[in-house]
Amino acid sequence: MVAMSDLVVVKYGGSVLKDAGSFRAAAEYQMSRSPVALVSAPAGVTNQLMDIYDGKDQSLLLRLKDAYWEFVKDLPQKLGAQTMQELEREVEHLALYLDIGARDAFVGSGEGHAAIILSSHINSLGGNSEFTRGPDAIFYLNGHGLPDMEKGRESFGPVSEKLERGKTVVVGGYLGRHSTTGQHKLGARNVNDAFAAALAGALGAAAVEIIKDVPGVYRVPPEFGNYGLLEKLSYDEARKK
Repeated sequence: MVAMSDLVVVKYGGSVLKDAGSFRAAAEYQMSRSPVALVSAPAGVTNQLMDIYDGKDQSLLLRLKDAYWEFVKDLPQKLGAQTMQELEREVEHLALYLDIGARDAFVGSGEGHAAIILSSHINSLGGNSEFTRGPDAIFYLNGHGLPDMEKGRESFGPVSEKLERGKTVVVGGYLGRHSTTGQHKLGARNVNDAFAAALAGALGAAAVEIIKDVPGVYRVPPEFGNYGLLEKLSYDEARKK
């Protein structure tokens, strides 16, 4: 097991998880870098889930299965079949969430699916990986959808236990549990970066790496106006923001 003082939590944005090749590249990097990863949903999946939920059209879930097959079809045959079976069970849960009106659990499921896929790609390269979803990790969120840092410091036992068994742990973000009710709750915008920081803090990790394919960093969230895009930002400058 990696010493916690040397541990790095690597967070992958959905923009870099867009096809089978990018999942394999992430798996290769993860095996060389760290036993802990946190993932966003694959590119476009969260928007697809929102569209399905808003339209209440279960037939569109078949397209989601087809999309996931493209991510796993290059895995070794047995592992690919096992991974697809796991994803098909996840899609069956989506149909149930749709029926009962569990929007947060429905829309936030893509991150857990990405964790399944990345974990399988790591295992295909000879790794020893297990996935876990945000609500099982456990990420706690306050009423505003932001990480409850105080409660979170003592809530990552499932991740620690897997690390102690020598596993590479891939955690799905975005979806957590309400810190008061314990119900599934979606995080706020860009919460996965904060989840990665919360996980690193709880584990005593040395650093967090955030990997995204983006043109830069907005000075303020773009919904508040066009205040410019920073193409470069040093760590010292970021600390001052």
